[in-house]
Amino acid sequence: MARETPALVIVDGAQGLDTALAVLWSDVAVQRCTVHKHRNLLAHAPERLHEEISNDYKDMIYADSKQEIETKRKAFIRKWHLKCKVYVLTPHLISSTHIANIHC
Repeated sequence: MARETPALVIVDGAQGLDTALAVLWSDVAVQRCTVHKHRNLLAHAPERLHEEISNDYKDMIYADSKQEIETKRKAFIRKWHLKCKVYVLTPHLISSTHIANIHC
């Protein structure tokens, strides 16, 4: 029985999942779950910054267009790299880049 390739797979960031998906469906679009990513960001940031990070993050993920998302994503990375060092790791969060951990 042939399996249909899904249009999009939303993942929680578990290690090895990207590789498994690439083997199973080499051309599937993959996106990191924004709830998991948000929790990850807050887990690595001081509590005093949680509200500001949350506001910036939500502003980014709920932007109206791909272009606006990309602009806000770059601004988010720039701002939080200066404040707490945000590292860009893999292509999953929004558009083309997955924002990893904040280390303050």
